Amino acid sequence: VVLTQQAERLMERQLDPASSELVRRHLTDLGVEVHTECRVRGVGVTDGAVRRVELADGYLLDTDVTVLACGVRPRTGLAQAAGLDVRRGVVVDDLLRTSDPHIRAVGDCAEHAGRVYG
Repeated sequence: VVLTQQAERLMERQLDPASSELVRRHLTDLGVEVHTECRVRGVGVTDGAVRRVELADGYLLDTDVTVLACGVRPRTGLAQAAGLDVRRGVVVDDLLRTSDPHIRAVGDCAEHAGRVYG
């Protein structure tokens, strides 16, 4: 198993550097080959399936199964239509209250202290 990550470290939006390193070590101990700070340049398709991934640095990965994920972006249209304060996510305070004190927002849609964690 090979895990590639575009960011400098694993789960950088969710974890502090020490926790991120702990996850990396655990995955490595399980036999996962972890690459960070890399981008996918291209894929090779054989018989309708991705069988090779080329990273921007030229590294080639031959694959049996390939999973590509592009991250999560909050869908804030409903909150915005309801008149809630929306920036990159639904803005919440320390108690997860939105600009309407009767509505809370949690998870990937919430933005707290200028950060979206999804």
